[in-house]
Amino acid sequence: GRGLLEQPDWSQLLSILSDLRGHDIALAGVDLELTPEQSAKAPVQEKKATSKKKIIPTARKTKWNLQMTGFGKTPESVSQFVLRLESTALFDQVNLLKTNREPFGTADATSFSISCPLKGHGRSTQ
Repeated sequence: GRGLLEQPDWSQLLSILSDLRGHDIALAGVDLELTPEQSAKAPVQEKKATSKKKIIPTARKTKWNLQMTGFGKTPESVSQFVLRLESTALFDQVNLLKTNREPFGTADATSFSISCPLKGHGRSTQ
């Protein structure tokens, strides 16, 4: 039961994404995953030794990362979507991983892949 109480209400995030996409963006996939937090200061230590030479696990911070794929009518519409995502201040950064021109229905569209680590949604794990 405790795990369910600790889960954030992701419906609010999905509602925001729906509003931000406008009429020029179609989302094909949205994925949230808990990933190890990257630190430029020091590598993550999996285990540490105590003075008694006993190995105990070290807590590791993780962050929620939002991955999105989809289509924009034009490359500019994808760029505008990225700017709208950045303006929410929900994410540490918004990374446009790739774009491609592809057929979509009866016209061409710009496919995209975006990765966004969420701000302040980390947790420690053992």
